[in-house]
Amino acid sequence: MPDWTYHTMFRPLLFQLAPQQARSLTLAALHALGSAHFGPALIGLMGHMRPAPSLETRALGITFPSPIVVSADLPGNQQALAALARFGVGAVEVGPVAQRGCQHKQALARQPALQAISLAPSDVIAAAELADSLQRTGPVPARVGIRLGHAPDSAAMAAAAERVALIGQLAPLADYFTLAPPPAAWSPAAWRAHLDMVMAAAAGAGRPVLVGIFADTDVTAWLDPAIAAGIAGVVICGGVRAPDGHTQLGAPARTAALRAVRSIRQRWGDTLVILAGGGVLTPRDALALLDAGANFVQLDAGLVYSGPGLPKRINETLRSQREPGPSAPPAASAQHWHQAHWWMLLLGLGMIVSGAAAWLVAATYVILPYDESFVGLARAQIIALNARLLPFMAHDRISLAGTMVSIGVLYSQLAWHGLRRQVHWAAQTIAASATVGFLSFFLFVGYGYFDPLHAALTLLLLPLFLLGLRGRATAPPQVAAPDLDNDRAWRLAQWGQLGIVGLGLGLIGAGATIAYVGVTTVFVPEDLAFLCTTPAALQAANTRLLAMIAHDRAGFGGALVSNGVGVLLLGLWGIRRGARWVWWTLLGAGMPGFVAALGVHAVVGYLNLIHLLPGILGFTVYVGSLVLLFPYMRRRPSLPKA
Repeated sequence: MPDWTYHTMFRPLLFQLAPQQARSLTLAALHALGSAHFGPALIGLMGHMRPAPSLETRALGITFPSPIVVSADLPGNQQALAALARFGVGAVEVGPVAQRGCQHKQALARQPALQAISLAPSDVIAAAELADSLQRTGPVPARVGIRLGHAPDSAAMAAAAERVALIGQLAPLADYFTLAPPPAAWSPAAWRAHLDMVMAAAAGAGRPVLVGIFADTDVTAWLDPAIAAGIAGVVICGGVRAPDGHTQLGAPARTAALRAVRSIRQRWGDTLVILAGGGVLTPRDALALLDAGANFVQLDAGLVYSGPGLPKRINETLRSQREPGPSAPPAASAQHWHQAHWWMLLLGLGMIVSGAAAWLVAATYVILPYDESFVGLARAQIIALNARLLPFMAHDRISLAGTMVSIGVLYSQLAWHGLRRQVHWAAQTIAASATVGFLSFFLFVGYGYFDPLHAALTLLLLPLFLLGLRGRATAPPQVAAPDLDNDRAWRLAQWGQLGIVGLGLGLIGAGATIAYVGVTTVFVPEDLAFLCTTPAALQAANTRLLAMIAHDRAGFGGALVSNGVGVLLLGLWGIRRGARWVWWTLLGAGMPGFVAALGVHAVVGYLNLIHLLPGILGFTVYVGSLVLLFPYMRRRPSLPKA
C-alpha cells in the first residue's frame, strides 16, 4: 500500500468505514502481507523502503536502522509487525500489554479537519497473546519495543509487580521496554517505589527501560524520580488530553511535543534518550522534533493521514541533511563501477541508434533483402499480392523501432544518472528490463523465421549488457530534494505516480498480448479487416508470409514488455521530489514510442478506433501523469539548516 495507491484509492475507501473497522481491516491486510512468503519481497519491490546505512542510530546500547519508531499509541501493531518493520523504520513499539487483556468498543474517532485521531481508552493486549504473536512473527529487520501497561486502577506497587512479571515473560522478545504513562493518582513516593522494582527486574533481564509521559503533563514531576532510578530514556507519547478525557493523536499534539522535547533537553542535557511522538505528519515535523533535541521520532496518526510512505520520506529527508550531495559518484571501487556503467550507457546508445536505423528502413523500403529471400518474393511481388501488406508490416516495424529508441533512452539515462553513482534501483531496473528484452529474441524464431539482422544486433548488444552486470550497485536512491511537506505538488504527484505505474503495467500487458497473438493467431480481427484478407488466403499465396509477419508481431510484443518493465520500475522507485532527470527520462523515453505507434497508423491509414484505443488511452495517461508530476519533480524546495 504505497502512498500513490493509499491516497488515490485506499484512503478514500477506508475513510468511508468506521475508524475501528478501517484500522482492523488495515492491520489484517498488513498481517497477511507480512506473513506471506512473498511479502518482504513485495514490500521491497513496491517501495524500496530500506533505510540507508548513514541513518543507523546508536542508543540504549542498541543499533537502530533509522531514527523512526512506529508508536504503540495506536494499539494493534503486533498484528502487522512483519510488514511495519519493513517500512523503513528503526523500531516498532507494540502494546500496551498487561497480564490480562482489555478491549474497548468505539475506541477510535477520526477528526480529519484537525488531522487527528481521538482515542479513548486504549486497548490492552494480554501478555500470552502478545508473546504468541511475536514468536510467530519471528525476527524482523527493525527493533521491537514493548510498552508495559498494567491492570486498570492498579495501585503503584501492584502495577510494579505486574510489570516485573511482564519483563520476565517478554524480555527474550523485546529489545527495550517502555512504561506506559503513570496514572495521576499515584503519589511521587509510590512512583519512586514502583520504579525501583521495575528497574531492578529490567537490569536482571538486560533490557533498557524508558518511561512514557504525555507532553501536556508536568514532565519534571515524573522524570526526576525516573532519572534517579536509572531510567534509560523518555518516550513522549504522541497524544494530548482533550476536554472529554480522550487522547488526541496527530496535529494537535505537535506544539506540546516540541515544548516537552526542548524542556527535557534543556533540563537534563544529553543524559536521556528521547523518543518523541506528537503531530508528525510530514518530514518537516520530524525534523523539528529532531532539531529540538529528540533522538528518535515516533509515528502514530501520521501513518493514517500521510500514508505508509511517511517513514521513507523522513529517511530520505534526513539523508539529504546528513550526506554530501550527489554531484560525484562514490569513490569506493569507482574504477570498476565506472567501467560497468559505461557498458550500460553503450547498451542504451546502441538501442537508440539501432532503433533509429530500423525506423528509417521501415519508413522507406520496409523490408530488407533477407526478408525477400525468406519468402521468395521481391518487394514488388509482395505489393502485387496485397497492396496493404507492406503498410501493415511497416506499422509493426516502426512501432518496434520507436520502442527500441524508448528503451535506449531509458537505459542511457539510468546508466548516466543512476548506475554512475551505484544507485541500486537503477541497476535493478536495467537488469530486469534488458533480461526480458534479450529473452524475447526467442519469440522471433518461435514461428520458424530467423532474423539475421536482429540476431546480429543481439550478439552485439548482449556482451555490453553482461559486462555492465559486473558492477555491484549498493547505493540507496539519490535524494534530489527534501520532501518536507504534504503540499499540493506532493498530492498531485500521487496521481501522477499511479499513472506511470499503471502505464508500465499496461505496456507489459499490451506487449504480452501482442507477443501471444504473434506466436499463435498472428492477427486480430481488426488487422484482417485492414488487410482485406484471411490468414488462410495469405498462407495459400505464400507459405512463409505468415511466419515473417508473425516474427514482427512477436518481436514488437517482447520489446514492449521490456519497455513496460523499465517504465514500471522507474515509476515505482524513481519518482521523488526534485528528481528532474527522472521526469526528463519519462518524457524522452515515452515520446518516441507513442509517436511511432500512433503516428504510423495515421500514415498507413490503419485508423480502426478499437485497435487504436489502448494506445490513445496510454498516451493520455502518459501526458496527464507528466503534467501532474511536473510541480513535484521539476521544482526543488530548500532544506532547513540542521
